[in-house]
Amino acid sequence: ENHSGDGEVLFRLGSWQMDDGQFEDAERLFNRAIDTGYREPEAYLQRAYVRRGQDDRDGASADAMRTLQSEDATSLQIRRSLTLIKPNELKRFAGSPAVTSFLPDKRLSIALRLTRTKNQVEVATALLRPLTSDDRLSEEERERARHELVLLYIGLGSFVDALKIIRGKQPEVSRMKIEYAFNYGMALWGERGAVVPEPFARVVEIGESRPESSPSANYLQCMAIAYWVVGRQNAAVRSAQLAKQVMRSRGGWQFSCWRYRNVPPHTFVDDVDNILRLIEGVDNVAPLFLNSRSAVVRAENDHV
Repeated sequence: ENHSGDGEVLFRLGSWQMDDGQFEDAERLFNRAIDTGYREPEAYLQRAYVRRGQDDRDGASADAMRTLQSEDATSLQIRRSLTLIKPNELKRFAGSPAVTSFLPDKRLSIALRLTRTKNQVEVATALLRPLTSDDRLSEEERERARHELVLLYIGLGSFVDALKIIRGKQPEVSRMKIEYAFNYGMALWGERGAVVPEPFARVVEIGESRPESSPSANYLQCMAIAYWVVGRQNAAVRSAQLAKQVMRSRGGWQFSCWRYRNVPPHTFVDDVDNILRLIEGVDNVAPLFLNSRSAVVRAENDHV
């Protein structure tokens, strides 16, 4: 009664109603707040949540995109908006004012979080491409952007793009770092449809000359594949079994080279079991990233 023209008061009242589950009243108050000129990013974001709660996914997505039109949106608000935007609208995300207003290091941080579904990965690649040569970033940060972009390209089946980055940075296999050699071998596998042993021999050479003191589950998973390629079956099996043990003891989402996507623990263990089947010579077993459409479907189902 006393503050019907005060947008912030109306917004706070709407938030109170939303917390109480009164979505229709909350949306009405958010509408009034915005109509008075209270167009803070959080106002659109909260209305987006209300609309999703009423199964209005189009309205929720539209409001989430409105949140991103403000240069004042925080990184947390941006990440929350991502969960509300319809998949076919996500391509507009990378060019939104909220994202482009951030300095390159913040955009890099956002991109590194977008790795669980195909739509997120496509947004991440759009963010990362210009960052690989952005002089405002340190060489270490640009290298991180290049490395992540290689992983995303392989996961999307863009093997030629991944190979271009690797060859541009380290053209000689004999001088490649272990991560470049492994990803080079996997990208070649995808491009040619057959395994090329040389990069994996380089992986084994480095892995044995400079062993990891506390290897991650992903590192051991990769070593299992490298050992299998060079014909060292026993070492491949040992690495795969150890990868499962490490995954079960440490938990958490982990990058899986079987599908080139971050996955939950149970999916990672399943992937390693498939690597063991590959090592054993079971017919028709191949990494999911080779069939990118299949890999994406599986990854999105895991995320849901």
